[in-house]
Amino acid sequence: MQGIALRTHWDRVEPHEHADPNDFYWDYLDQGVAAAAAHGKKVSISVTAGVTCPQWLFDAGSPAFYVTEQYGYSAITDGVTTAGSTTVISAGDTAGWDSSVSVGLQIFGGSIPAGATIVAVNSSNNVTISAPATQSATGVAVTTAQIEPMPLPWDPIFQQKWGAFIQALAARYGNNPNLAYVVMGGPGRRQESYFCFTPYDMDYFNNTLGGLPNWEAGVEWIIDQYGTYFPNTPFMLAMGDPIPTSDGDASLEAAVWYGMAQHPGNHFGVMSCGLQAYGPGPNSNGAEFIPMLSPTSTVGFQFYIRQGEAIDPVTGRFNLDLGLERGIGFGAHFIEVYSHDCDDPVLAPVLTAAATRLLWGR
Repeated sequence: MQGIALRTHWDRVEPHEHADPNDFYWDYLDQGVAAAAAHGKKVSISVTAGVTCPQWLFDAGSPAFYVTEQYGYSAITDGVTTAGSTTVISAGDTAGWDSSVSVGLQIFGGSIPAGATIVAVNSSNNVTISAPATQSATGVAVTTAQIEPMPLPWDPIFQQKWGAFIQALAARYGNNPNLAYVVMGGPGRRQESYFCFTPYDMDYFNNTLGGLPNWEAGVEWIIDQYGTYFPNTPFMLAMGDPIPTSDGDASLEAAVWYGMAQHPGNHFGVMSCGLQAYGPGPNSNGAEFIPMLSPTSTVGFQFYIRQGEAIDPVTGRFNLDLGLERGIGFGAHFIEVYSHDCDDPVLAPVLTAAATRLLWGR
């Protein structure tokens, strides 16, 4: 393992607007940077904006876009269909519930057969379900949507406040010799540049907020801010189509081309957060841009989820091993692996072998 990826949110580092350069909560990042230096390791830093912006930003007049961040996941349901009903994929008490990612009402004692469809929600713990089940079930968890306020990257107030934060972040860490790269915050809801995805959010984004041309202008501004205040540090765009359409993909490509043109050499770079044993696919942004930028710029991957000790049934190898091999084959300089996998002694030989094959390890 060559380093550690430090991630935090704007609302944690600057919960109230700073009055002077020392009026930030740098403790988490300071401790991580110091620990890495003490062990001879590199660090990357990611501070997200998007739905993790502080409330004082909106109080200052920055418009809030109330965006659906994700569909909720409950103990026994797998998502909302276009008809508004929900199909059960597993049954039993809190089946499939993961408190770190699941959203909804975790209610114990639910009883509903797998394969049934919820056709009506009667209350927070009572629904009408389809045959062959009985006509109602109680104690179930109802799926919800998670909606959060998010600023607009092209808004002047957001740019004033976020620009000041980027400048303060760079002043504190930009000259640190252990800083390997920073990941830009602001283009999307969280770390990646995904902006919105539901039909109603996309309609409002395109027809009321100015759509993709405004998004591109905002992201270009963010790119230039990081390029200006981190002149000697590679900075990454964590790629994700702002909206899941061909036009959204074209806008992401335009943003990448802008960064490459305006901040060439080992300065602007990209990362893909979808690495898996057999992904990203051949037509993905990661498969396209990481090999393209690899000869001149710092580029890399983040695993999509923790891999654990899962074995690929075809090859008999760890999924982690296959994913690392895939990322290295695309030309990655770095690959971010989840801490649970790094801490697993069974997987340590896999990580050690991969580190020697990464471009930074050569």
